[in-house]
Amino acid sequence: MFSASLGAFVAPRIAKRAAIIGLAGFAAFASAPAKADLFSDLFGSFDNGYSSLGASSSRHGYSRRADLAGGYTPRADHSSYDRGGNVLDYYEQVRSANVTRRTVAIDGYCASACTMKLGARHACVSPEATLRFHSARTSEGEASWGGNTIMMSVYPPAIQAWVRRHQALDSLAFTDMSGREAIGLGIRACA
Repeated sequence: MFSASLGAFVAPRIAKRAAIIGLAGFAAFASAPAKADLFSDLFGSFDNGYSSLGASSSRHGYSRRADLAGGYTPRADHSSYDRGGNVLDYYEQVRSANVTRRTVAIDGYCASACTMKLGARHACVSPEATLRFHSARTSEGEASWGGNTIMMSVYPPAIQAWVRRHQALDSLAFTDMSGREAIGLGIRACA
């Protein structure tokens, strides 16, 4: 998967990203270039076929540069159609929303990694929203245990229980939750 020189270049950056999101054990694990292939197999790119870094940045007002500079003012991030994307990017979006106390509003179609937004402290969902869950996947298209672990770590306990009960992350097939169901599980209704 990685050539030796590419692995030496990429593995420290993966380790730094993993350390930032609180995966210290994986950060140490990924820092060894010889283990970069296994780290990639566990975590893959989680891209689900969509690039969330560029699209989510402009679509939801998310800017890492502004985040690092402390340039956010609390406001709502609004999702009316979000197909998901990279699990780590969505993890960072939720973390940023929590730090800045922004409201994360889901009022339409929210699939895949987008469902992680339910884990924002100030998340709200409209009753008409459709939330579509499925397993994270590696760049090879296989289910990703590592990606699913990150997703589950973000969801509130009631959503975690629903995901387990419906085995929503056990396959690449979608399992749908309505906005009404999410509200019934304790997610605040958007005003």
